[in-house]
Amino acid sequence: MDMKILDEVRIKVSDIVGADDFEKAHLENVEKSIVILAKLRNLDIETALLIAWLHDISRIRNGFGGKKHTKDGKREATKILRDLSLDKKTINRVRQAIGNHRRKDRIDDLYSELIKDADCLAHEMEFGKNIKAVEKIRCKTAFNKACMLVECEKDNSAYALIKEWKQLKVMLKSAASGKADAKLVHETRIEIRKIRAVLKTIKNESAKALETDLKDIFEKYSDLRECHVLRLHVIKIGKLEWLEKRLGKKHEAMLTTLKKDLEALTKAKKLLELEEKIFEVSRPTNMEIDRTKHIMKMYRDSVNAAEIDDMESLHRMRIKGKTLKYLLELGIYTIDDDCLKLIKEMHGEIGRLHDTQVNRGLLNRASIVGKDALNSKDVERTKRYFDEIEKQTIHTIENLLFYLKLRLRTL
Repeated sequence: MDMKILDEVRIKVSDIVGADDFEKAHLENVEKSIVILAKLRNLDIETALLIAWLHDISRIRNGFGGKKHTKDGKREATKILRDLSLDKKTINRVRQAIGNHRRKDRIDDLYSELIKDADCLAHEMEFGKNIKAVEKIRCKTAFNKACMLVECEKDNSAYALIKEWKQLKVMLKSAASGKADAKLVHETRIEIRKIRAVLKTIKNESAKALETDLKDIFEKYSDLRECHVLRLHVIKIGKLEWLEKRLGKKHEAMLTTLKKDLEALTKAKKLLELEEKIFEVSRPTNMEIDRTKHIMKMYRDSVNAAEIDDMESLHRMRIKGKTLKYLLELGIYTIDDDCLKLIKEMHGEIGRLHDTQVNRGLLNRASIVGKDALNSKDVERTKRYFDEIEKQTIHTIENLLFYLKLRLRTL
């Protein structure tokens, strides 16, 4: 780019600003921030500076605010840059960034993100803590690099697969002998999830088949876990002793059924077959791992697609997040501490929301609560209880989701 164009833009905007000290200071603050960010993100500094100087052109010249200042700003900036004979590609980048820069609550192209972050950093310098929550999050993440997944030792997947299987086998045999309780059910589900997560790093048909086998066992534990979680909620709601007792009996009956199912699997030597498959998949010749980019892309895509008012999209992100979380815990991959903390927090909060919504549904299932229906007072009390949990959880998820989307930007 011809530097004369940038100089001409500076002169034009400075003439419009005139003696307005606030606008002068704001442009200087945005300029300082955008240069640093452009260097960190390997973006064109001259293009970034054009965006910085022109992003508020409509507000400065015409006093427009809100949507109008970005819409009209695109038109104003385009006219100025065309008159200076700037190339079409750069003009489009500048006008697009100006058009998007007001929407700090979403993720757009790299140059739009650049001016959004620089604008927020300038606002922080000018107004301190008196800026919007979304701007505070942007300021906090502006200088962070994108979350990057790094593969650890190549043989970690095989080691983890064998190690976690040995633990799972002990748990399955314990349940088959009648020693299962709520704690063991929960730990077994986690163990199965860990092994299934490892299998997702292995690219062959045997791994896929093995994951299906484990999923079948996992599902035997799902209703048990849901019944137990519902009972815990009922205890917290209070004044539902009859339902608490019924869920306790239901849980015990389900544990008995699980024992019989696992006994049948043991007698049919299904667990032995499963172990043989585990050892077969973990052989060096079968371990086609190197799926780091694939694993991270699946998670990043699920995060970017997630919306706070779309439970299905949050659930998909939760599933992908569990896989990534377990792979990080097993030492197969590593990621920076801030991203790890974010992923764990997000996983926990969405799990809490999911459990709440599942348990709402279970209260209407005769197979769980029997023939007795909740009376109107009970219905109202349980509704208030679950509504409060959902309200708190959704608020937390909304902030975490935006924070995570920013950290997962490809910078």
